[in-house]
Amino acid sequence: MKIYKVHPKYLSDENVVAEHDFLHELYTSISSEKGGSVGTDHSDYFRFSGRRGVLYVRHRMLTEEMNVRAISHTTLIDRRVIEPNDMGYWEPSDEDVSKEKDELVAAGERGRYTLKSGDSAEEAAGRNDVCSALVEIVDNEILLGLWARYRFTVMERSYSRYRALTDPLQGQRGQVWILFDLMLEEAFAVVPDERGPRVAYESIWEVLEESVTAGEKAEFFKLMDKIESGQVSLDVRRFLGELVSKYGIEELKKSHLLIPYLE
Repeated sequence: MKIYKVHPKYLSDENVVAEHDFLHELYTSISSEKGGSVGTDHSDYFRFSGRRGVLYVRHRMLTEEMNVRAISHTTLIDRRVIEPNDMGYWEPSDEDVSKEKDELVAAGERGRYTLKSGDSAEEAAGRNDVCSALVEIVDNEILLGLWARYRFTVMERSYSRYRALTDPLQGQRGQVWILFDLMLEEAFAVVPDERGPRVAYESIWEVLEESVTAGEKAEFFKLMDKIESGQVSLDVRRFLGELVSKYGIEELKKSHLLIPYLE
């Protein structure tokens, strides 16, 4: 196994999960004095030694992609123990990305998005689509930006955690965003509770309800009737995303839960 250089959205479910599991093994091997299951002769051991922060960013990319696909994970990497000089952006070389992209295209890899031979290395690596771990993803109000993007994702996982995070501006602005983001990340790594998914979809629906047609209303409740307790529904997510695109609801266009379905 290896750490891929293209964005996880281009990988199959099997490869996304396998890379995620391998990344934890690699991170442990690099971090532990006793070593781990990934030997020093592995190319990725050399590639990421002294760059654990880059592995953290890649882990965030993988787990956000897993959340998009409703694949559960319960694993975290605590970036507070990573030395500042180990942190970094996700910047594999154009040559490496292009080589891997061509290999995956030739192998017929099928992800949530399909790689095309004409895609640039920057597009394939997803350098502009990393994750909330990097401050630049939000506007000046970092905490409010994070909350606008992830609040429904948190709610879908755990309504109680959502309630605990509803005031992102507690404390001093700009100084507590990392702690708040860590709390968000922790919420993503829990199995959805009994109420979470249904409450999240109903909350989004409340914003849409006045705009939709009678037929769309009937379709929403039909899809909701199929949801079992604690079950994430990609069908409901997709339907809500299509409605947000159709009616141009700006406040919902920022939602990480709906972005994959916006036209």
